[in-house]
Amino acid sequence: MNKRLSKGFTLVELMITVIILSVIVGIAYPSYQNYTTQTRRADAQIELTTTANRLEKYFSVCSSYPLAGAAGLMQPWPGNGSSQCPPDDLTQGLGLPDVNSPDGHYTIALSTTQDALGNACAGGNGTCFTVTATPTVGGLQVGNGRLRIDSAGRRLWDKDDDATYCCSWSEK
Repeated sequence: MNKRLSKGFTLVELMITVIILSVIVGIAYPSYQNYTTQTRRADAQIELTTTANRLEKYFSVCSSYPLAGAAGLMQPWPGNGSSQCPPDDLTQGLGLPDVNSPDGHYTIALSTTQDALGNACAGGNGTCFTVTATPTVGGLQVGNGRLRIDSAGRRLWDKDDDATYCCSWSEK
């Protein structure tokens, strides 16, 4: 009797392996993409929380919030003298290095004229704030919506990117 020893795999075995791997990758890859999107969203959440904390510290020193826009975010922090916050000094801010989140996935904007719900500040300009994080144009987070935080501590997410802040940050 002549016995043939089988060395290697048959074409059918290889095709079955390829099909099984394709199914596994087809299931795992979208989950991985969703996970990385949520991780990049944390970049904005951390920056918004840090900026809100700095704004509250600024308010405790100066009794108002800095100017809206990039000037309020990037101008130098107030000094330590008795006249550290004169009402006509427009050159003070939070001292941030730029208006992007640390990983660059979001652009940060400051408004001191309305809160996160779009209501005008009750006491006028500088008595409340809203900080908004918008996905960087052409970046990986485009279409993932904007995040914002305000002086009342509301953390809202424009999940569908339709200018309707419906959801909290904790929703996925």
